[in-house]
Amino acid sequence: MIIGSISENKDIEKRVSITPEIAKKYINLGFEINLSDNYGKHLGFEEKEYTELGVKFISEKKLIENSDIIIQMSLLDDNKTTFLKSKQTLIGVLNPYENKSKLEDLAKKGV
Repeated sequence: MIIGSISENKDIEKRVSITPEIAKKYINLGFEINLSDNYGKHLGFEEKEYTELGVKFISEKKLIENSDIIIQMSLLDDNKTTFLKSKQTLIGVLNPYENKSKLEDLAKKGV
C-alpha cells in the first residue's frame, strides 16, 4: 500500500505531514512512501534523509494518481484534486465548514 504526500501551499501552511521520523514508522509498518520534490526542504529536511529510509520522490501528478492514501495538512488545490480517483483515502485537516462542497464532491467521486 502506498502513502503519498505533496508539499503544501507554503503561503498558507508551513508544516509537512510526513517527517523522516514518521516516514520510518510507516515504512516499518509495511507502507511504501512517495513524496513530491523538495518536500520538507523549507523546514530543513533534506531528500537524502528520506531516501535513505526508502522514500521515493516523484511528480505530484503521478504521486496523487498512484497513492492509496494521501496525507496532507490541508485540502489539495482544486487543480490537484482532479487527479484523485475512487477508493483513495485523503487524510488531513480538511476544514469541513469551509470546504463542505469540495468534500461532498470528493465523496461523490468515491474518495
